Amino acid sequence: YDITIEPGTLTITPAALGSLLVEEIDDPTTAGVTNTVRVTALDTEGNVKTDYTGTITFSSSDSEADLPENYTFVAGDEGVRTFTDEVIFKTAGTHWVQAEDGAISARQENIDVVAGPVAADNAGTLLEVINNNVIANGTDQAEVRATLLDEFDNPVSDVTITFAVTGNASIETATGVMVNVPGSIVIS
Repeated sequence: YDITIEPGTLTITPAALGSLLVEEIDDPTTAGVTNTVRVTALDTEGNVKTDYTGTITFSSSDSEADLPENYTFVAGDEGVRTFTDEVIFKTAGTHWVQAEDGAISARQENIDVVAGPVAADNAGTLLEVINNNVIANGTDQAEVRATLLDEFDNPVSDVTITFAVTGNASIETATGVMVNVPGSIVIS
């Protein structure tokens, strides 16, 4: 704080802007789920800068994320602004969200984003034939890969996939199953 003393008057005001604090995003979170972020302006002494009226911009390591619009703090914010349900990650992985006012910026880092549920319309189901060049001799095997995706094309794991065949074909037991990447399974 800056303290000014004049005859009969004592004035205490926050010091210059020293840093920003970005917090309150859920960790872990799910792709497609809304999150709240709070930005606090701090003075050079680490106190809330209650007279802050600067403009902040947002960015994220998830280039597909929905983020709050640029925002100019008003006196009524008293240096703290909560953006309710304005952050939506769309890419699974570990991400950050940054708020910046010119040369001063801050991040909430290491936010784990997991895939959402399988796309409701099954548009997120990929079936790929890996090996179909086989001879019907009882030993050759065809292979297919099933990958389940959420609405943002992130592979979804921990989902049961059921395969069925017709005619005289059969599906081998678990020895023919290989999990390659999250949300993807190969059956031979």
